[in-house]
Amino acid sequence: IDGSDDFSNLSGRLALSYQASDDMLLYASVSSGYNSGGFPGAASTDPLQLKPFDSEDLYAYEAGIKSEFMDRRLRFNAAAFYYDYQDLQVFIYDVSTGIPIQRKLNAGSGEIYGLETDLTFRPTTGLDLFLAMSVLDSEYKDFADGLGNDFSGNKLVNAPEFSATAGVSYTHPLGDAGSLRALLDGSYQSRVYFTPANDRQYGESDVTMLNARLAWARSDGRIEVALWGKNLTDERWVNFIAPIITMDQLNYNDPQTYGVEFSYRTD
Repeated sequence: IDGSDDFSNLSGRLALSYQASDDMLLYASVSSGYNSGGFPGAASTDPLQLKPFDSEDLYAYEAGIKSEFMDRRLRFNAAAFYYDYQDLQVFIYDVSTGIPIQRKLNAGSGEIYGLETDLTFRPTTGLDLFLAMSVLDSEYKDFADGLGNDFSGNKLVNAPEFSATAGVSYTHPLGDAGSLRALLDGSYQSRVYFTPANDRQYGESDVTMLNARLAWARSDGRIEVALWGKNLTDERWVNFIAPIITMDQLNYNDPQTYGVEFSYRTD
């Protein structure tokens, strides 16, 4: 392949904020973003995989609130947003030559409506409770791949309708000996799809994960030693699927994992 192309864009952001009270900030913003077009750089087996793709443009609209109550022991943030994608860069699996190949090209347009919230509560000194949630509604508004497939109306890839993280942490002071901090958190994610066709066999259903961390920190905060565990219940799920000729390549999440971490801060 011997080719060239040019891409240009002007992006910007306009934001307004209003301090409604000492404990509450309201804000709204409009912004535009840009992913340059180019030539796919991955390994290829067919010249079709090396065809250039166009730039992707994103127009984002967001409004939200940041607030603190009860002497800053309760913090609540929320944001509603709308993402409008034009020439969305996507991967498809092309079977027109008889052998499935992965190609990168542009969908006409796509959109995401979303709401994100996070809540942090400190009922007593050293104890923190937190909860964060996200709700998404995503859709390809205009996406025909030129091979007779129309994905318009389908959900965007890797866009769960609902996700959440919750946890609790407790810090216990040890005087001149420093402090101990224990953290337990869990996460949940609803079904996602890995291809624009939204085939159920190329997706993953609900997944959950539980993590923990126990750390000792020196009183000046310069040294910390921690023991951590991820995916404590050893849940297994697929986080990517790629069709390859007569079989599928499946990538799985990490299994139950433990580790020790040492950190030293110089400043």
